[in-house]
Amino acid sequence: MAGLWGAVPVCLAVPVLAKTELKLSNLVVQFNDLDQQGKDLFERKKFAEAASVLEQAVDSHKAKGDHVSQAVTLSNLSLVYEQLGQWPQANHAIAMSVNLLKADGLEPDTSLLPTLAQALNIQGRLQLSQGKAQEALATWKQAESAFAQIKNAGGVTRSLINQAQALQSLGLYRRAIASLAEITATLSEAAPSRDQVVALRSFGDALRIGGELEQSKEVLQKSLEMARQLQLLQESQAAQLSLGNTLRALGNSEQAQEQYQSAASGAGLVPIQVQLNQLSLQIDEQQWSAAQDGWPQIEQGLSQQPSSRSTVYAYLNLTDSLMKLRRLSPVTAPNAWHIAELLVRARQQAQRLGDSQTESYVVGALGSLYEQEQQWATAEKLTRRALVLSKNIPEGAFRWQWQLGRLLKVKGDRQGAIASYSGAVETLQSLRRDLVAINPEVQFTFRDSVEPIHRQLVSLLLDAETEQPSTKNLEVARLTIESLQLAELDNFFREACLDANPVLIDEIDPQAAVVYPIILPDRLAVIVSLPGEGLKLFSTDVPQALVERTVDRFRLALGQPNSPRVIPLAQQIYDWLLRPVAKDLAVSDVETLVFVQDGVLRNIPMAALHDGLEYLVEKYATALTPGLQLIEPKSLLSSRPKVLIAGLSEPQDGFSALVHVPSEIESVERQSKGRSLLNETFTQLRLQSTLDKEFFPVVHLATHGQFSSRLDETFLLTWEGRINANQLRGILQTNELQRGGVELLVLSACETAVGDEMAALGLAGIAMRSGTRSTIATLWQVNDQATTVLMRGFYQNLAQDFTTTAEALRQAKISILKQGEDNGNPYYWSPFILLGSWQ
Repeated sequence: MAGLWGAVPVCLAVPVLAKTELKLSNLVVQFNDLDQQGKDLFERKKFAEAASVLEQAVDSHKAKGDHVSQAVTLSNLSLVYEQLGQWPQANHAIAMSVNLLKADGLEPDTSLLPTLAQALNIQGRLQLSQGKAQEALATWKQAESAFAQIKNAGGVTRSLINQAQALQSLGLYRRAIASLAEITATLSEAAPSRDQVVALRSFGDALRIGGELEQSKEVLQKSLEMARQLQLLQESQAAQLSLGNTLRALGNSEQAQEQYQSAASGAGLVPIQVQLNQLSLQIDEQQWSAAQDGWPQIEQGLSQQPSSRSTVYAYLNLTDSLMKLRRLSPVTAPNAWHIAELLVRARQQAQRLGDSQTESYVVGALGSLYEQEQQWATAEKLTRRALVLSKNIPEGAFRWQWQLGRLLKVKGDRQGAIASYSGAVETLQSLRRDLVAINPEVQFTFRDSVEPIHRQLVSLLLDAETEQPSTKNLEVARLTIESLQLAELDNFFREACLDANPVLIDEIDPQAAVVYPIILPDRLAVIVSLPGEGLKLFSTDVPQALVERTVDRFRLALGQPNSPRVIPLAQQIYDWLLRPVAKDLAVSDVETLVFVQDGVLRNIPMAALHDGLEYLVEKYATALTPGLQLIEPKSLLSSRPKVLIAGLSEPQDGFSALVHVPSEIESVERQSKGRSLLNETFTQLRLQSTLDKEFFPVVHLATHGQFSSRLDETFLLTWEGRINANQLRGILQTNELQRGGVELLVLSACETAVGDEMAALGLAGIAMRSGTRSTIATLWQVNDQATTVLMRGFYQNLAQDFTTTAEALRQAKISILKQGEDNGNPYYWSPFILLGSWQ
């Protein structure tokens, strides 16, 4: 069973607060003894006594008709109620304060604006702490406006930082990143300040969850250095916690542990958050003794914290780690009842807060605990209750729909399980724009949560009681796999950036078939869609580990010019994927095979599969796509298209020279109406300006590049540096907006990252993100002389009337294959693959 939050450390949000919110305000027009007494009690942390005194002060100001002093005292009282965990009273007090200030001549009396702005900041803090991020965002926008009217630049900045915090809680990380980048750029011109420290930390956190890990590390290091320079202990601890999380995400667990260790001292929630992340890391690294010593200290610390949303999430974090520890090392973990008691304590706090979203997480976690203990009936009851609590909260609902599906499957209710799993997938689809970066307090890993939901649903759909599942189940399985492909790309970019439009293969090409290989734990299932026919399923009982091992060996063999293992491995994979449907294909009019690849299968070229007599390329054109949903059903290129060719022949950035690139560029220019940018003229700015001035339906880049499963390691090389997928999209967008878009992007001399089993995800990401309809790229860096020959043939073929892009590439490969023994080896021609539209 997957853990509730996966393997990524839960980074509990530390609300970004204005300075005035950290202590009681002195801005009372008629400051009296009761106010002073309440302030003194608050600073001594005698919150119950402070509340009693300030309640009397409120009554005193009200009796005198001094609404302004009453409003300020109410603001202070709300802070005291917050410390006591009395959230309804805190909300009521701050709402009364704001209403009094607004009703007392706000517009004409600017002298009240500082007081109102402070009250609004406190109100936003309370709202965010209770999970009301949208309300907090609106409130802090009002605070920004009030500060702007009185020309308080610092107040405006703090309000903007707070708004970015709310945006992150809403999952709107791209907006938060853009806002924080602007804020930090403005602050960098001023002297170091606490505002800069906080803004940099918030920026670094957003960058981490946005997938920009190296930049996150750099920004957080600046935040930490400045906090130390200004001797801000609490901010230093918070920066170290954030920096530790980023280092851990980068795989630097030892350095992460050092940051956690340095930040673990002191009081408050931040040291507990550090200890929680240390515990998670210790469990991941099987440091059982350290974990056993650490969790009781965390539990004791949490018991001394006031009720708050962050405290509840800390309990969830702790119990999730303890459940994982119990699975992996039971002797070092508390028993299940102890974990349940912690969750009950967290639920009581969530109920006091009136936070149904947080309560749903706690109740669902209880259900997960009972599922782990195989107490199925209680687990189901709790999971159904969590679903009720998560009504209108889809980011919680999909978890409990999935959990209920697992429980119903164990119960033997297959149809109920399918319905519940299907509901989870539908919820995830509705969540696309938030899914990639849900609130960091409940962060989960894609491969531990989203991917298993899709795969487990497909497995259920294909587990028919008869030999062949129903047509409906096959159709749902196909759409589920396409949804998973789309979700993987969203996760890669950390934003929902691709628009899906489901279509049928018949609508695109009546002479193409689509092959959906699906790697399941115990078998390899293949769904085939033939134009004019129903879907067909066949499965081979081969374990996932063997499929992945065979594919990896095939990929390694292909990367060697004369490996004797290529054909045997190519035949084995052909037998799994295509042998059962070979006769159907032979009697059809199919000319193109389109593969919606799964997992490690993305890393190999389908054209190099072998049926025992010939390679697949000798029978069919091939193309790859993340799914028909992303294909635009229209023919692409006219003959002899206009091409912009750019490339590097000289060594750059640690990459070797590509000595045959000039001849490749010359060859492409001869075969098309083109312009070229070579070496020092091939810069990002020059590429952009050339496309701004002139329309090119084809862009051909002969340069080094790398495709990786990580966005920050996927790039193309120019004379002056690297272009990532998002930057490439920006460069090519001018053509799309002004003239209908680039039709074909050709990337030669690129390669997938060695040792990265999901590296081709970066290739698909480049292809889809570029906005082009088709992309030709290479899975490994092939001999650049062979590349020149193949590209010459491709453009010659493309100039022929009625030749599709896929067929033009196929014929170019065959011409190399038939040249002789050396060039006939698939090492030279097979790495060139076509993604997207094949027409």
